Amino acid sequence: MRVSSPQAVALLAAVAIFSVHCGGKTGVKQTAGGISPARSDAPVTAEVQISQYKFTPDTIRVAVGSVIRWTNHDNVGHTVTFTAADTGRRRPMRSRAEVMQMNRPSELYSSRLFSEGQTFTAKFDQPGRFAYICDPHPYMKAVVVVQ
Repeated sequence: MRVSSPQAVALLAAVAIFSVHCGGKTGVKQTAGGISPARSDAPVTAEVQISQYKFTPDTIRVAVGSVIRWTNHDNVGHTVTFTAADTGRRRPMRSRAEVMQMNRPSELYSSRLFSEGQTFTAKFDQPGRFAYICDPHPYMKAVVVVQ
């Protein structure tokens, strides 16, 4: 089967769009919200396993300055994408909109898509609750609590 140039361009565009929507990230974004990339030689304080489409543990408590490593044991790619951070002063929420916002960082922090056997590490420099999901599988949810 011979593919014409317009068909080839359309196919490449479709693959690129699919890759982006399925979590095909090439790097990480840094936020001012207390999460940053960990140096490769940084000592790991805690571990999260990704297996059977779950983060284990789904809630992890660490101290400020801790480095967490996520290891993918599934045969599909996953991401660690932080969707909300509550690092502000504690006070009662006054509205549903406030609850939904929860000091959401202006720029989300996310790993690249990583495959079976690969890892991702991040350092937590500020106390708070950091909720995260897997981009391609948003039903995979977990929380990092930094004290």
